[in-house]
Amino acid sequence: MLKGLNIEPARIYASTLFDQDVAEMKTSAITLPKHIFQFDFLNDEFFDKPCPKHAKADSKCPHCVESKLPKPLQEILKDDEKRKKLIIFIIHPMRKPSQRHKQQIQVKIKTA
Repeated sequence: MLKGLNIEPARIYASTLFDQDVAEMKTSAITLPKHIFQFDFLNDEFFDKPCPKHAKADSKCPHCVESKLPKPLQEILKDDEKRKKLIIFIIHPMRKPSQRHKQQIQVKIKTA
């Protein structure tokens, strides 16, 4: 999707629902590996949420919640001026068929 765009890789963040996709994207040169992350836009927290005891979210504290978003992207989202320059592409995640599912489809086709 990003091929052909003349964008500096350090300015691109990429996320996906699936860990396997994260691993694949990290082998590409679309962006910096630290800008690629697993994230569920419907269920994950966009920002770190510290508990009442901490000023910043503490990864060791069970009551603090750390966002999966990279810290620099969290800062962009919090800044009105930086956020004006932000472009987000979202592609609906497609479920990848398992090998078992592929075999079931082949059996149905053969028996039909």
